Amino acid sequence: MTRLPDPAKSYAVLIGVDAYTKMEPLPAVARNLEKLKSVLTNRDILGIPEKQCHVVGNPSSMKDLLDPVVRASELATDTLIVYYSGHGMLANTSLAFCLTLPDSETGRKHTAVPYDFLREVIADNQRARRRIIVLDCCYSGRAVQNMCPGPTLLDLASVEGAYVMTAAGKNAVAISPEGEECTAFTGALVQVMEHGVPGGGELLSLDEVLGSAYARLDAQRRPLPRWQDQGIGALPFIRNQALEGAQAPTPRPRSRDRRWIAAAATAVTTVAATTYFLWPQTSAEAAGPCSDRVTLLGYSDALDKARYQAGKTVSHLSALALTGKDRALALADNAPPRLLELSLGADGLSPEVVGSWELSRRGGGRYPGEPAGFDGEGLVVAAGSVLVASETLPSIQRFARDDHQALEALPVPERFLLGPEGSAVPDKTFESLAATTDGLSLFTGLEEPLGVDGSDRGRGRVRILRYRLKEGQYVPAEEYPYLTDGGHQLVELIALEPDRLLAMERSWTDGAGNSVKLYLVDLRGKPDVRRQASIRDLPLASYTGKRLLADLAECPGASAPSRQPQRNPLLDNIEGMALDQAEGVLYLISDDNGSDRQTTRLYKLRLDLT
Repeated sequence: MTRLPDPAKSYAVLIGVDAYTKMEPLPAVARNLEKLKSVLTNRDILGIPEKQCHVVGNPSSMKDLLDPVVRASELATDTLIVYYSGHGMLANTSLAFCLTLPDSETGRKHTAVPYDFLREVIADNQRARRRIIVLDCCYSGRAVQNMCPGPTLLDLASVEGAYVMTAAGKNAVAISPEGEECTAFTGALVQVMEHGVPGGGELLSLDEVLGSAYARLDAQRRPLPRWQDQGIGALPFIRNQALEGAQAPTPRPRSRDRRWIAAAATAVTTVAATTYFLWPQTSAEAAGPCSDRVTLLGYSDALDKARYQAGKTVSHLSALALTGKDRALALADNAPPRLLELSLGADGLSPEVVGSWELSRRGGGRYPGEPAGFDGEGLVVAAGSVLVASETLPSIQRFARDDHQALEALPVPERFLLGPEGSAVPDKTFESLAATTDGLSLFTGLEEPLGVDGSDRGRGRVRILRYRLKEGQYVPAEEYPYLTDGGHQLVELIALEPDRLLAMERSWTDGAGNSVKLYLVDLRGKPDVRRQASIRDLPLASYTGKRLLADLAECPGASAPSRQPQRNPLLDNIEGMALDQAEGVLYLISDDNGSDRQTTRLYKLRLDLT
């Protein structure tokens, strides 16, 4: 098939839902259908006869949505195009991907159409030699129209001659910008089909059309599409409308800038695994202000599921510490725990593992798995050793840098231990560790309140424990009360000065993802509560003063790939934090928990701490 599709033997079904009774309306979807039909039926572009290009607006039932696809798939012998735009939906329990109807309700699978049903119609009817599936449904974008609670990638791996494109990656944001005629993705596709690719050939392939649309979206810092090709992406698809006065074509990213992501068939499919393709985000694409004090310089997913030695892949990174200009140590809270030495690259956003060591008990014994084992969550690099805070025992232990064996355990006040001695909540204890630059003070914070301390209207009444260096040993000293935001946990600390900290709080909400906030914390003038059995009744004015530096959901990141619903797809389960105070550069690292639905992501930000 080296020629254009035969219009007489081709059919298109364009499905769109713009009017909803229980979800936000999407007026741009109706215009999507009009514009797409116009270009597909234009004889200068493709020329499908109008009677063979069926528009299905606001189908009221599964039958109304699927019947036109069934009829078209039975009649098309050359090319079948099926397009859907509207709200997409993930069922609450199975996470099955669904196409919505005007009366669909979020999370209620029975009110929508499972994508599998559409896929089976197309897979079961293989008369058409080319099957093109276009899905423009997307996750909510900040300050733009909501288009869906999280699409997932499609899979037609068992169907030869199929090409599937989605407006964004799995659970990533796609948008319908206010004031624009069409949604972002469909608008870019229509623009390319109407105006062509300057400098391109007489005929354009699907890859060239999508590649040019990708470049347009990329230049506008908008969500970027994913696609899956089963052998037809390089074949001629439409006539190029930009042959006159041709200039250099809009290029796709160069091969050295590409990132090819392989994924197994997702929850929406039951067929064999296949390969998906996604161009990477670069620091320039992601850069921008998160607040007036914090700027995102970029991020990298290079460590995500990366293999660094036989049988081992990067996962469970829970803490980060800088050891040089472009070097860092990352703590992996696997069982047994491990230290990974990272080279960050000259730009600080090209991380790779250059060394790894298992942490062991004194004498060389291995740590068992949880809950009796060691779950390292905080990391401080000292001369010839590293200090690691564990939330399972809880404990703070010093390990030798040469053989990585435990040297000593710092004393822990009784109240921070698990019952019956203390009142700590299992797995919610020492989540952070920070040292002042002079090494005279060490800080660790509780992830959640002690059982005796509790919360106030969802805000955690937690304690920050300070250790002071005396005669070469760290000993427990002051305890400071700290109040988290509602539903948030205290997950990391950095000591800026003896009495000033940088704190990171995080929360997780099913269906909305993570919330991550950075605070400046001032301990000066705050009470030492180590002699108070409970801080439950402590006046709120007594808690450490904190000032919001940035809510990371406000960072640029609409085009970041995400594997699950997030307020901002840039976010993930961020746990580690390290600061280059001289440069004012902050690094964050996320913990994927060994899950295919989470990402190990390195972030680079600039802080104004004045």
